[in-house]
Amino acid sequence: MAAAAGDWTASQRVTGGANLHQIDGSGINARIRFVDNGDPTAGLEVSGTATGLDPTQAYLSLVYDRGAKPSGPSACVPSSPGALSQSQMFVGFWQVNSDGTGTLQVTKSGDSYVALDAIGAMSVRLAATRVLQACGKRTPADESAHVCRVDRRGVMTSSTTSHR
Repeated sequence: MAAAAGDWTASQRVTGGANLHQIDGSGINARIRFVDNGDPTAGLEVSGTATGLDPTQAYLSLVYDRGAKPSGPSACVPSSPGALSQSQMFVGFWQVNSDGTGTLQVTKSGDSYVALDAIGAMSVRLAATRVLQACGKRTPADESAHVCRVDRRGVMTSSTTSHR
């Protein structure tokens, strides 16, 4: 589809992160990186590394709405039931290594897509029982977004915009 004179197409990627800390002495800590590609088709990329996992157990991660608490007795509990659907909350299963480290690599797209700015916290839970093992607040890894534009001649320009 050809663009009319002066028309621009834009894509915007926003990044964030989360440091998940152990709950109730689980020994599990994780670092998460989010890349929101701006729409349900391109998706939200979630990648992470963890330590302190039990290689004989399976683990999963969930995300929670912006009001969710990252610690305390209400850690990683939705603050507003129904704010995110179950498919939006479910991130995926961790790949657990024999040394107790683990990795998570997921792209949430389609009905499971959730915009980064709707996420307040993320958890690691035992897959079998859903018992909370680690929780952390989502933070901006980059307070700015890089925007690329391509004009009708195919010339690309880029800029950085602040989200403060």
